[in-house]
Amino acid sequence: MESSTRTVAAATTDVEALLTKELQQLSFEARNKIQEEVHGVLSMAPTETPEMIQKSLNQLEQAVSQLPVDVKPAYTKALAMDSPYVHAKEFRLRFLRAELFDAATAAVRFAKHLNLLDKYFGTEALVRPLRWDDLGKREQEILRVGQTQVLPARDRAGRLVAVHIGSMGDNNTPGATRLRILLYMYSVIAEDVDTQRRGLVAIFVADKQHFERYNGGSVDYQKDLSELMKTMPVRWSAMHTLLPEGPLFKLLQALLVVILIRKNERVRMKFYTGCLSNIETQYKLMGYGIHIQELPVTHSGTIKNKNHLQWIKIRKIVGKERDKLLRHNHHQQQQQRGDDFPWIEHPRVNDVLFRRGGNSNHFGNLEFQQIMFSKLQSYNSTNSHMDKRQIREKIIRLVQDNGGRFLEFKKEYGGWMEITSMSDIHNKVIPAINDLNRTVAARENHQRSESDTRNFLGGSKRRKLDDSCECKWQRSP
Repeated sequence: MESSTRTVAAATTDVEALLTKELQQLSFEARNKIQEEVHGVLSMAPTETPEMIQKSLNQLEQAVSQLPVDVKPAYTKALAMDSPYVHAKEFRLRFLRAELFDAATAAVRFAKHLNLLDKYFGTEALVRPLRWDDLGKREQEILRVGQTQVLPARDRAGRLVAVHIGSMGDNNTPGATRLRILLYMYSVIAEDVDTQRRGLVAIFVADKQHFERYNGGSVDYQKDLSELMKTMPVRWSAMHTLLPEGPLFKLLQALLVVILIRKNERVRMKFYTGCLSNIETQYKLMGYGIHIQELPVTHSGTIKNKNHLQWIKIRKIVGKERDKLLRHNHHQQQQQRGDDFPWIEHPRVNDVLFRRGGNSNHFGNLEFQQIMFSKLQSYNSTNSHMDKRQIREKIIRLVQDNGGRFLEFKKEYGGWMEITSMSDIHNKVIPAINDLNRTVAARENHQRSESDTRNFLGGSKRRKLDDSCECKWQRSP
């Protein structure tokens, strides 16, 4: 027991010393940029131009061609199959963005990720995006539980947030099953261009009961899990890890830092003691721009999966639609991209959302309200339809110039669709302005009513005091 305790203490000390050393090796400017990105204040992604993108793609092509043959067996196989998917600009850009456009490291990430796709899904994964139906029945059942899911709301920096609670399945679940689920999840997440650029935020929650019985999996599983964490087609911009108290979890922390996470990404890790349902922990996460009301756990710690099941519903529809397109040869090239549908699963921070029941707490909607309010007086002061239309166009342009879109919720598949017709946008903005007018009028009436009440009560008190003073004066000799 003493020997075990000493081992844990030594491992913990070594990990803390390693993290401190790696942080100190960075320049002050680099440390500051990383910490600001972790907090969602800025993005380290370079500004993209068509010329820069094309130059980087050319460099990536050259770097991949120069890789040793034993590093890229899956890529060689894809070439023999004449697969347009692995050559698609949109697919390759994921790996360039994941490495901040360092073509040499992006080439290694690209080749090794293809190896994992080929190993766990076969050659189908080298010619098209992964689909829900590529998962087996047991894998689909595990994923539905919601231990691994993407939050419906982005963080304040516009990044997707992936939550992993415990280890998927039970102690008898094969490592290959878990890896297939993770490969599918990260492939879907990587289709989101905003997350490609800004990176992914992850929340890892260790489950005490599971890990006390977990044997760590086979050596092959550990190796491939480490490979997946280091080669997925989207970069980590922040990693929040929640660990229970106890020596076992100190060793788990060491495992995460030393084995699973790349050296240049370890400084993005934040460790907490506690569970996800803990209020103190949630407030700490909120400080990093994560919307804690969207966290998939109840106060008692039960996993919530309502939004996750809606996400799965969309993935099923996307898979079916891609199948339809694949059957038509003239659409095949477009279908390979994996970003060819107008449906939006995760609105951006500055998007304006129209949905029955409202999305009044969404940042884009709050911003939209402020913009309308700034134009309300001029809008109400004119009776000209042309003038009113021009004011609405200014409101619309201000939203769009800020990177916002106008989205409408489509209940039939549980996702959002952009409103592209200007007349349709106007038809949404008109009632929004009318609603704002009613809200402002109600607020002013309420304030006026409160003011009248205060005046009335204040006047009564003054009259009482005056009467009292008058009576006293009369009684005076």
